Amino acid sequence: MKRILLITTLFWVAATGMSLANGLAIKSKLLNPLSDTIQINLADGASLTLQVKNTGQLKNFQNYSLDSLMVLLNKYVQQVESMSKSSPNGSAEISMTFYPAKDMNNPQAPEQIKIRMSSGNNGNKQSWSARAGDVVKVEVDYEEEDEEDNEHHGSVHVNIDARNDSLRKEKMERRMNRRHHFFSTLDLGLNTFVNVPETNNSLYDLKPIGSRYISLNQYITTRIGGVKSPLHLRTGLELAFNNYMLNKNRRIADENDVTTFYNEPTLSLEKSKLTTSSLNLPVIIELNFKDKNGKESFKIGGGGFVGYRLGSHTKIKYQSEGNTYKDKERGNYNLEDMQYGVNFMIGYKWINLFAKYNLNDLFKDNRGPKMNVISFGFRI
Repeated sequence: MKRILLITTLFWVAATGMSLANGLAIKSKLLNPLSDTIQINLADGASLTLQVKNTGQLKNFQNYSLDSLMVLLNKYVQQVESMSKSSPNGSAEISMTFYPAKDMNNPQAPEQIKIRMSSGNNGNKQSWSARAGDVVKVEVDYEEEDEEDNEHHGSVHVNIDARNDSLRKEKMERRMNRRHHFFSTLDLGLNTFVNVPETNNSLYDLKPIGSRYISLNQYITTRIGGVKSPLHLRTGLELAFNNYMLNKNRRIADENDVTTFYNEPTLSLEKSKLTTSSLNLPVIIELNFKDKNGKESFKIGGGGFVGYRLGSHTKIKYQSEGNTYKDKERGNYNLEDMQYGVNFMIGYKWINLFAKYNLNDLFKDNRGPKMNVISFGFRI
């Protein structure tokens, strides 16, 4: 139990960035031109040795999540210790391998922990080691308390192999510094009509929540300038769906090759909407700034888009003689096949907003009401 308490204390010291209390001494010396060591002497005679290639690697050790590793080590050491004590002659050497990431189904947990524990015939000297992946290795040599001098001795070596951290960091930097990036987003928002005819303009009122906009986007961004340049050009494809949910008891009809909005005289409509789908090609110039860790921070951009209507239909829902009916009719409803407009986006880290404005009319000239569309919402 004392050994577990000892290693718990050492991990707590390391995980808090070496914030040492009174009674701890730190010694630092150069072992060779490529390796530094820091020795921490605890009040009870135990010591911790941290070996790094340079002082900058201390940041890697400080940022490594050790709190969950500490709990796992306590659990695994107790299991191995129990097996060690069950040896009939009191002397045993046991090696066990655990796979926390797989067993816990948690990719943030260590991929593998190996523990080796051995004890002498007198049962008072033990040693064990544990490894968390390829980053942290703990080795313990421990001697139980002597009954005569009431002393106990122990030493702990924590080896940080920062090569893999460096490789991961280098790989991440190469990925962040690539000129071209491919990524996908999802737009969720609302639609509204603007610039509607002044006559009977209430006919074109929409239900805000029901008039939804959804777009599945596949983008490619190209950095303009050097590695640290925030200027990017974004383009790609957008598969967009616009829902226009009419308010009150209004519906849309195509009569004599003219699309009109009118009040339904005979039915009580629960739902009445026009839905369109389109494939759009955006071109956006954006400024994408990064924080000190190289991750995306504030971004803002704007540009234009062109698109083509893929399909459209109307749908009404109503009650009649105790039954519910849903009528869906496909047609072009004199909608413009080609569309174009401007778009705008702004964001901070994971919070992103977008807005789109169609410059051309929703319906063909003189074959439907003259109006435009604005879509806005969140980008995920």
